[in-house]
Amino acid sequence: MVSPIDPTSAAFLLAENRSQPMHVGGLQLFEKPEGAGRNYVREMYEEMRDGKDIAPLFLKHPHRSLGTAGRLVWENDTQFDIEHHLRHSALPRPGRVRELLELCGRLHGTRLAWERPLWEAHVIEGLRDGRVAMYTKTHHALVDGISAMRLIQSVLSTDPDRRGMPAPWGFLPSSAKAAKPADKAEHDLAQVPIHALRTAFGITAEAAGLPAALLRTLNKGLRNETSALSLYAPARCSTTASPGRAGSRRRTGRSSGSAPSARPPGRR
Repeated sequence: MVSPIDPTSAAFLLAENRSQPMHVGGLQLFEKPEGAGRNYVREMYEEMRDGKDIAPLFLKHPHRSLGTAGRLVWENDTQFDIEHHLRHSALPRPGRVRELLELCGRLHGTRLAWERPLWEAHVIEGLRDGRVAMYTKTHHALVDGISAMRLIQSVLSTDPDRRGMPAPWGFLPSSAKAAKPADKAEHDLAQVPIHALRTAFGITAEAAGLPAALLRTLNKGLRNETSALSLYAPARCSTTASPGRAGSRRRTGRSSGSAPSARPPGRR
């Protein structure tokens, strides 16, 4: 089945080029639980990889052809391969944050292929302090800033004893997706750091109307600049990666968050 891509998302797709990728990157750092074995990270990766339920959002990719009259549509990936999207990596020694950011910079500098769903996740081990990193990359046509933050919050817990959290791309049961009361939603929103809201509301405002968003995007492209899009992940010791200046090589920036005892997704 196919569904039309809305004009704003289509603008982000069409405005993309080699020097101006339109994806959003996020880097999160997690501490291992007490008693974690030597193969903990590998086992966590395999558990996420072997999950059978993938949310429909993460199974679709953009497509256009004569059959769609040249119009961009979302089409389900009939050859979906989780191992293309979820990958396990290890840092070279000495495993400093410098090596981590260099790896994420290389990952962030490559565009997402339209032939596949527009997202990637990389589980990274080898940090000398024993922490586990997770770098994610999602196209802005697939998810906006507010939705991305809500998604991340839905799969993380501040309870150090809670296990079995789903992966961000996992299919959540209907009970977990039930609408929250207004006061509860306002309370949750109040917990999001103010600079994260400013970033997210800026993205939402930019995507509010096709003409303004498209003109701004094309103007930045003509000036050989990139949009300042970043995904803030409310995880303990979190780091965000955002596009830098022109060119396919990207820079990474660090930003600390606070959600005590956040645990890696998918690990029981």
